[in-house]
Amino acid sequence: MNTKFVYVLASSDKDVYLEQTLISLYSLKKYNEWANVVLIVDKETNRSLEGTRAGIKKYVNQIVTVDTPISFDNQRKSRYIKTSVRNVIDGDFLFIDSDTVIARDLSDVDEIPYDIAAVADKHVLVKDHPTKDIIKKQIGLTGLEFDENLPYINSGVVFVRDNAFTRKFYAIWHKKWLEIEKKGQTLDQPPLAWTDNELSHPVKFLDDSWNCQIMDNGLRFLLGARIIHYFASSKNSDGQAPYAVYDKRIYNAIKKNGDVTPDVERMVENPYSCFIPVCRIIAGDDMKILDCEWYRIVYKQYPKFFKITERLSVFVMKVLRKLKVAKFFMKVG
Repeated sequence: MNTKFVYVLASSDKDVYLEQTLISLYSLKKYNEWANVVLIVDKETNRSLEGTRAGIKKYVNQIVTVDTPISFDNQRKSRYIKTSVRNVIDGDFLFIDSDTVIARDLSDVDEIPYDIAAVADKHVLVKDHPTKDIIKKQIGLTGLEFDENLPYINSGVVFVRDNAFTRKFYAIWHKKWLEIEKKGQTLDQPPLAWTDNELSHPVKFLDDSWNCQIMDNGLRFLLGARIIHYFASSKNSDGQAPYAVYDKRIYNAIKKNGDVTPDVERMVENPYSCFIPVCRIIAGDDMKILDCEWYRIVYKQYPKFFKITERLSVFVMKVLRKLKVAKFFMKVG
């Protein structure tokens, strides 16, 4: 196998990024013992890999340390490194985000026929994207007028050949990320779209099974998915996520033990069924409720206030129903 598997980690013992990465690495090695794994870290993260945090080392073949700006927090460090990976290591690679579970053999990775390729964000075109307006606002900082009939590239899984063009692509992506970071935005996908547009859309699209985003529109790709991307940010107001791997209790157990637990082993053994017991599938217009500002701002951030308005709505509906019934009997009488 020629393709390396690359992860980026900027973490301290105050977060769970290392624990997420360890789970993904464990699942990768379970189904791909032969995998050549490169972990790219910043200096502070590298120094922290001791004690129980050193357990992650047994799943990687090489650790590469990168200098990052001192003023950057871990989120910025991570994206600083992520947008420059191509010019940090040599050889073809498949970059994989930490909030993932590898579900099966990936030995066909060498057969990918593209220089650079990824999967569409949410598996849809921008015009059908659940957060289309937010994407437009984010991309607005780049000055790019985005075509809604194009996919928005998800940077969670990216295949990259080693050649002059891909190195140029990453150099531009990194430069553009630094530009918008100065404006206060740290996301890496807007400058990725900006770079792809500027270079006449060289990014090709992989089979969706390479990055099955199960929280949004990925259900049809779940059976047979190579990589399950469960999006750690997709949780409800109680801190729950449909995919059971995202659980702080699991991460805390890994922090304590320095390695995966029997619970994680069981989940990785059956990655297509790792969902919490109370789960519901919704589609179409019902999804707009979860995507609306009222839900995002009021329900998720102020659940108590939301419950008050909900009770008020129930009371009003009861009154209206009674009035409707009363009017009916008045007409009959």
